[in-house]
Amino acid sequence: MQRLKQILARISLARFLRILGQLLFIIFLFYGIQIWQTRKMPETGRTHPPLILKTYAGKTFDLQDYRGKKVALYFFAPWCTVCKLSISNFISLADNENSSGFTNTHLLLIGLDYDDPDEIKNFMRDYETRIPVLYGDSTTARQWQISGFPSIFIINEDGDIRYKGIGYSTWLGLRFNLLLH
Repeated sequence: MQRLKQILARISLARFLRILGQLLFIIFLFYGIQIWQTRKMPETGRTHPPLILKTYAGKTFDLQDYRGKKVALYFFAPWCTVCKLSISNFISLADNENSSGFTNTHLLLIGLDYDDPDEIKNFMRDYETRIPVLYGDSTTARQWQISGFPSIFIINEDGDIRYKGIGYSTWLGLRFNLLLH
């Protein structure tokens, strides 16, 4: 009976180690894909590219005005299905900012890759938010080296890029990255 317990304990440990190994492989694969996807984007640790854009109402936003504050940028395209799925996660950060510790973090939405500004306005019609929606252009996309949507950047108080990512982000993932960076 004792021998049987030892064999079962080894099997359980072996199974646990196999599952742990598979989980670590998935995590490394995920981060490897993330690094590969963002390889052409501006480097983290460097000062952010310029960003002076207008809202639909004509108000001008200059990222330099946010020096001393953390800023999260969400670049999206109105035709992007993944953007439609994940933008509400980004918007919910603003809705919960007082309870989640983001009172010093400014969130900005930047629309790109559209033919008419009304496309951005129509895209945002489904979302109630107080986050400023800015209208970017091909120069913005080139300066920020946007190669996929959505693209997310976190800029620290010194104006340095601390995080960059492409693709779907959960609310928890966004919150974690804002706290971490």
